[in-house]
Amino acid sequence: MAAARGLRRGRRSLRLTRRGWVFGVLAFLTGALAYAEGNRFFLLVAGLLLGLVVVAALLARFRSMRLRVARTFLPSPVPATTPTTVTLEASNLASIRSALLYWNDSLPWLPLATDPARLEPLGSASARASSRTTRVTYELTPPRRGLYEVGPLQVAYSDPFGLALGFMTLGGRDPLIVTPYVSELSQSGVWLEAPDGAARLVQASGTGNADDLMTREYRRGDPLRRVHWRATARQGELMVRQEEQRTYPEATVVIDTRLTGYGDAHVETRGIVVSEAFEWAVSMLASLGIHLHRSGFVVHVAETSDRQITALADDAARMARESEFLLGLAGVELTQERGEPAFVQPAEGPVFAILAEPDPQALAWVQRMKRPNELGAVFVIGASRTVVTELAAAGWVVVPVEPETNPAFAWAVLVDELGVRRGRS
Repeated sequence: MAAARGLRRGRRSLRLTRRGWVFGVLAFLTGALAYAEGNRFFLLVAGLLLGLVVVAALLARFRSMRLRVARTFLPSPVPATTPTTVTLEASNLASIRSALLYWNDSLPWLPLATDPARLEPLGSASARASSRTTRVTYELTPPRRGLYEVGPLQVAYSDPFGLALGFMTLGGRDPLIVTPYVSELSQSGVWLEAPDGAARLVQASGTGNADDLMTREYRRGDPLRRVHWRATARQGELMVRQEEQRTYPEATVVIDTRLTGYGDAHVETRGIVVSEAFEWAVSMLASLGIHLHRSGFVVHVAETSDRQITALADDAARMARESEFLLGLAGVELTQERGEPAFVQPAEGPVFAILAEPDPQALAWVQRMKRPNELGAVFVIGASRTVVTELAAAGWVVVPVEPETNPAFAWAVLVDELGVRRGRS
């Protein structure tokens, strides 16, 4: 949950209502008629009409409006395309009762504001807390991942005669972190060939837990201080801790983070660069990284530009590490970098690449990531013929996808393809 205190005062603006314009025009016409006819009665009417418009405008412009606004999101952070509930708490700090307000909240994406809603008058600062404070909620669904700011609150109110409208912005902007949507990938086994030709099966059920891998049955002479009581209670016999350290297989996920690799990239609202292909790549990276991590792998992430993403290490703080990984992905952006990426050693273990239209230098760099006899699988967004041909010829398993493809379906296609290849060998 995220929350922030709003400002007590905000920027104001003013405009006349249709009724106010009618009164103003009537005042002008009546004044012109009074001047032409020399009629003091018409002059008095013109002055009265004009005075009403001026008084209404002054009331709308300078009416005491001291509101404090606090905004909270639940849940926060929130996955993309997942609703979050926004709660606005408004408190009247003025010495008089507030006006009837109509409000909407500013959004960082189209349509740039919520629909207008009614906010009933709030009691003065000296009234009971329940009458001077109110809460309103609305549901917000972020269209894509990113680091956003929601707010400020915009309110509109009228003078008692309905001749002028006052507008005011209240509160500040509150940060909303939108992480990529994580698809649950199937737990069916994927055969990954080790350098020595032995097969490894990646599936969560095969990894066991830390107690299973770090304990063995008690043997005569083992000191009692090494007894693992939790494993003993579960196994029904005396178990002791192993001296050996647990090791994990490694996997690498490669993602192209260069702007040149995504032909559909364009500038959208407020200067944000958007690419549906890149959004799919980040969502697949999130889904695949967490799936491999929970399957027992140390997951490395390689980028074609400067590092922005935190790797997933398999340790005791599993959920905390995954949260950090997703938070990092929320802020990943396309870069303007060009040329040959920094040299890296070929990755240990299987390599999964997510590409669209990488430039030749980036494509050659990706190919060098895979070691001989290790699995190399690539998801090609948009099925670029050049990328598909070159990587397939280099021994990679190629899975063509589109930005609308469900990452779980793409993973299932890879699983089936690897199963077919395994059956042939």
